[in-house]
Amino acid sequence: MKINFAVLFSLVFFSTAFVLIMLETAIRLTRPQKIYSNIIEIPGVYRASTYLTLDLAPNARMRQKSDEFDNIFQVNPDGFRDPLRYSPTPEYGTKRYLAMGDSFTVGHGVSENEAWPKVLEKILNKEGSEKVEVMNTAYACGFSPDTYALYYKRKGFSYGAHSVIVGFFTWNDIDDLRNNIWHRDEKKAGMPYKIESIVNYIDSKGRRLRNSHYPLRLRIPVLRNSHLFQFCTKRLGQQFFLNRQPGLPWPQYTKLVFQQKLAPELLEAWNKLTLSLNSFKKETEKHNAELIIVLIPTVVQLVQNDPALMEWYSGVPAELFDSEEPNRKLKKLFHQLGIPCVDLMPFFKEWIESGQGTALDLYYKKDPHFTAKAQALAAKIIAAYLQES
Repeated sequence: MKINFAVLFSLVFFSTAFVLIMLETAIRLTRPQKIYSNIIEIPGVYRASTYLTLDLAPNARMRQKSDEFDNIFQVNPDGFRDPLRYSPTPEYGTKRYLAMGDSFTVGHGVSENEAWPKVLEKILNKEGSEKVEVMNTAYACGFSPDTYALYYKRKGFSYGAHSVIVGFFTWNDIDDLRNNIWHRDEKKAGMPYKIESIVNYIDSKGRRLRNSHYPLRLRIPVLRNSHLFQFCTKRLGQQFFLNRQPGLPWPQYTKLVFQQKLAPELLEAWNKLTLSLNSFKKETEKHNAELIIVLIPTVVQLVQNDPALMEWYSGVPAELFDSEEPNRKLKKLFHQLGIPCVDLMPFFKEWIESGQGTALDLYYKKDPHFTAKAQALAAKIIAAYLQES
């Protein structure tokens, strides 16, 4: 019998197309993905800064939505993600704290009232005898320790805060420093007058984007808007090039952060951190304020009892992973500089070990930022420190 290859090819082609269309429809309806057209249409809340890596645009608004959370990110007229507007300086009898930090402090994934600065303010006002204000300046001050220091020197000091509380994320704050360019007077070796990111930029719609920031799966015409293609490629793992982005691969960077000896690749960033914190502390002292650092752990540090989950999050084999190492290095540096530190990790571990919940109650699984529960727990820990000190 003679085979009609044209008919056979057509049958295979249309059958395959039908299956792919059905799968695409099923994924689109049941597990919608972040596709290129959706990402590019989302308005942002940022604006370019004349001296920092970014700033928040007053009155800007966007929706934070995923299959794990759905809330509004609203910037107030003063340029903060804060439901309240504050006087330029605290009123008589009011103690003011300035909260600085990145996405964990600004409240990525939670409402503005669920972010730890606002929860902290509520606790201190409920349990204390004096009025307390906690201004959430996260992102208005950039998103890395060097920009926090420069922001305080240029603007933050004017708010008359009693203390400055900096949320320091143990995983990528060092990487942010590594990716920042410092502009400074050639005759001076101190802090820069301007900081730029070689990785991030703010586009005309107020979105914070990465230079060539999209992984390859989001740059392939047609396929970049396929829910099925995005669903499949994201689940192939970090080892496949379709998920990779510019810079150090995720597993490689994680190894550098968690290895015992300070990696040469991070030495310049570490020196920037030391100089920034030293300058920051001197500036706060100049204005009779105290600098306090809150160490925010990554979820990887809290899933030690689940090697598979640890490796899935970090990309590093569990046997090579020391969850305490970044905190040891950082706390040693803070001690040398005379900066008090509140390390959330032991408290989070105690909470988990006491049976109150798991690490995945504290972090979103797919987007490992703090849940509202973790934000509240962090605020409670910080409040206890402030009340005791």
